[in-house]
Amino acid sequence: MIMRIMFLLKQGKAELKRLIHPRAVIPVRVDGRPVPPAIVINILSFVLVYIGIFFFASLVMSLLGFDLVSACASVAATLGNVGPGLGSVGPAANYFHVPLIGKWLLAFCMLVGRLEIHTLLILFTRGFWR
Repeated sequence: MIMRIMFLLKQGKAELKRLIHPRAVIPVRVDGRPVPPAIVINILSFVLVYIGIFFFASLVMSLLGFDLVSACASVAATLGNVGPGLGSVGPAANYFHVPLIGKWLLAFCMLVGRLEIHTLLILFTRGFWR
């Protein structure tokens, strides 16, 4: 995860340089070597899907009756596989009061967080099962 954050920061810096110098070719470099654009796009798509899953799952949890802190914290805790969250799923409470559909959603978030997003989402594609 640290490498992804580093790539995002380096990509952001390169994009700012491209805004100043639109005709310049500014590759993202790690240890002095340019990183292929396919890897940068892969990392950007991972982060975008991760954030999308976080917001969608947080929205569903809030629709199930949780306050915003508890909804976001439960999803963040399960996506990050860190255990207790904040609010009603904090260290002084547990996930017992979460409705069944919420438990299934949080279990999916645990799988996504543990097995990586792209690995798990490939299982849901038609091409994988052919």
